Amino acid sequence: MRGIAQDRGGKWLPVIGCIGLGLLLTACGGDSSNRKEGTPPSVGGGMPPVQATLQGTAAIGQAIANATITASCQDGSGFTLSPVTTDSNGKWSGKVENDQLPCLLELSGGTPAIELTSMAFTAGTTNISPLTQLALVMAKTDAELDWKPTVANWPSEAEVNSAATELVNALKEKGYAPDSLQGNPFDTEFDADGTGWDALLDAIRELVEDPAGAIDGYDALAQLLAEGNLNTLPDHEEQNNPELPANLDVLTGYAGTYTVIGSGTGDPGYCGSCGIANRNHSRGTVTITAQGDIDFDDGINLAATDIVAIYDRKNIDFDRRIAVNFGESDSDERVRLYLNSDLDVVEIIHDDGQGTTTRALIQEETVSPEVQASIDSADFGANANPTQAEFLALMTATWPVAIYETPESNPQWYGEGSLTISGSTADWMMELKGADGSIISSLQSSGALTGALTPFSEEDYGFGPIYMPGQLFINQGTGITEFLNTFAEWDSGLIEGSAGGNGEVKFRNSMEAYGSGVPDIFVDLAGTWSGSAQVSCNGPFGPFSTVTNTMVITAGGHFTLDGETQLCGGTFPQELEWGGNNDFLIPGVEESDGAFLMHIDAQDFVNVSAGKIQVRFNEDMTVKSLSAWVSGELFELRDAVKQ
Repeated sequence: MRGIAQDRGGKWLPVIGCIGLGLLLTACGGDSSNRKEGTPPSVGGGMPPVQATLQGTAAIGQAIANATITASCQDGSGFTLSPVTTDSNGKWSGKVENDQLPCLLELSGGTPAIELTSMAFTAGTTNISPLTQLALVMAKTDAELDWKPTVANWPSEAEVNSAATELVNALKEKGYAPDSLQGNPFDTEFDADGTGWDALLDAIRELVEDPAGAIDGYDALAQLLAEGNLNTLPDHEEQNNPELPANLDVLTGYAGTYTVIGSGTGDPGYCGSCGIANRNHSRGTVTITAQGDIDFDDGINLAATDIVAIYDRKNIDFDRRIAVNFGESDSDERVRLYLNSDLDVVEIIHDDGQGTTTRALIQEETVSPEVQASIDSADFGANANPTQAEFLALMTATWPVAIYETPESNPQWYGEGSLTISGSTADWMMELKGADGSIISSLQSSGALTGALTPFSEEDYGFGPIYMPGQLFINQGTGITEFLNTFAEWDSGLIEGSAGGNGEVKFRNSMEAYGSGVPDIFVDLAGTWSGSAQVSCNGPFGPFSTVTNTMVITAGGHFTLDGETQLCGGTFPQELEWGGNNDFLIPGVEESDGAFLMHIDAQDFVNVSAGKIQVRFNEDMTVKSLSAWVSGELFELRDAVKQ
């Protein structure tokens, strides 16, 4: 059985080495992504150079994920911000100085591991693939691209386009691509989904990886093209392609990269025959390609061409699965995708046919419910300075609270729960329930290791009242069931707190919206927002320049950020969206923060969170300000306006 990046000798190696077609980084190392002598984009407070955004797809008939891309431009400069890496779909983006184009683009590492070269002549799309590599080989008739270190020897745009056209036309004549395929392998946008340009990359990959074929690897193909023997390529129909199952789409319908959250245990509700794993896969990823290859990211690599049969068992409630057999029976090697009631992948299991079972847990069977809800603030009456007994009497009730953070093991708690307080000052209790009605934590103050029953208070030092929150705290240990801490604010009516010594469960009232249901406010927010920012790419002490930052917001709650952070250390574009246990809209706690605050991907839930994106609203819900944290630096839009 051959995996994605396995050579004929069975060794797991990059498809392309550091010699021949693989001589892609000068001296197989180095990074030209820094400017000459570290010069920042703007020196002395002048206008920064005009930057060109480059983006594209890196693929070999499969997306190249988590690869590093470096740029080498005419003056030796590179990407203005680095590192530039590919995502799980092979997509990447980076910026260079516009007047330094053209630039060489060199890819290394990633999954599958490979080294490739491309060339960008203008801003916009520049893909990186074996097609771009081979076109550059043909442009200078040099299989090893020895011309790369000397800018004067680089091929012109006309030479590169001519070579690319000649290469693609020859591949069409040989049956590797249909005549209807349009565009150029360098600048035509495509997705690594097995269609169009990606299908052509698949066909080339089959050619160089066919054990019975005449061309042994990408290096051999590059040498053939460098010698001008394009016409000797075998016809695509002559390749020995094993017959794939007719229902391959049952598997490829679940193509994607799945993050492993742990090792599966027991026989859960979705699985009546999962069994016990004797080789756990508790981290990393499992990737199913659009072609049907399966990679467990730990040495288990299975090719679609080795699949014998695929069984669709999605309709079996107690054992919902897709079974992929690589042998004649269930006793042979196989992969099973177990599904929940929504037909989402919950667990992936590999049996090697020799008695070893590997289980990879993808998500819990029960997922967080969608919530778009508001929880009002509390009314604590007119007494801002109660005694301890009066404070406990005010708090004695069952209060609705939003459970807005839960551990992965208990997503059913997420949503509207309740906090019950009762008892006497000598022995009082707190009980927190989840959205499903189950008890999260129920504690008595008597016998606690530490505790507090502190009334809220009002103080006036001559410049207006200061309101101190009250606290109810019971600590009988560090676990969720042993630790409850609650704060109450008389002036705002806020109740908030946590269960567990590390804040594993967090709750509060005064929530305008939370959860995955997108709030109606996004209808008004939708549009392209722009604003200025002062940035210094040379360090916190300047010089400073003014840039324009943008934030595109959709009615569906999607954010796209572009521009510069304060010290130019952010990577852009950044994309986030509303949805999950760390996004919410709350009343502002201070006038300077706005009457209402929205946090996307919040990082800290103590009072006001440090969300990755913060939208501050005036009392009439018009936007007061927009900002974000990118790579630990502030990204701001001063005086933001919607275009």
